[in-house]
Amino acid sequence: MWHLGFCTAGLIGLAILPAFYRRAARLTEEALRAVNPSSYAEVRAAQDQARARHAVELRRVERQLDSEREKAAKFLLDASTMKAEIEQLKKKAHKDQVGELETKISEIEVDRQSIDLLSGEVKTLREKKLSEAEKGARRKLERSAGDEGRTGVFGWQNLCRMAACRRHDDPYRHHRP
Repeated sequence: MWHLGFCTAGLIGLAILPAFYRRAARLTEEALRAVNPSSYAEVRAAQDQARARHAVELRRVERQLDSEREKAAKFLLDASTMKAEIEQLKKKAHKDQVGELETKISEIEVDRQSIDLLSGEVKTLREKKLSEAEKGARRKLERSAGDEGRTGVFGWQNLCRMAACRRHDDPYRHHRP
């Protein structure tokens, strides 16, 4: 009995099959007509549409390129102004440092000049003091020589030796120029 059902189903399938085939053929034909134009005007319209799409896409890309070029130019301008500002700041910093160093140099020069002046004054005062001490020692020597009656023995040689010893004992002798 199952054979009878199988045969019946096969006959019904064969009866419906041409209807499915016609529908599939019709849908395929409609799809091909939609894709492929049938007249010269439709072909021309499809070409114009493709050109228009391409032109729109090209214009969009050109605008993006222009905006990117403007950004690049702006960045280059900003970079060059920043470089110029950096150079000005470096020059200003160098000028400030040079000014500070020149001020220090002038202060050192003034200090050196004042040290030279003071050491010269100390030297002249010391020489004055030594000459006064030598004169005093000479007077003392003359008095003692006159008192003792020995003018040449104790005299000038011993006085010069005493003055030389005083110079060697001078604590400021290493400061003399």
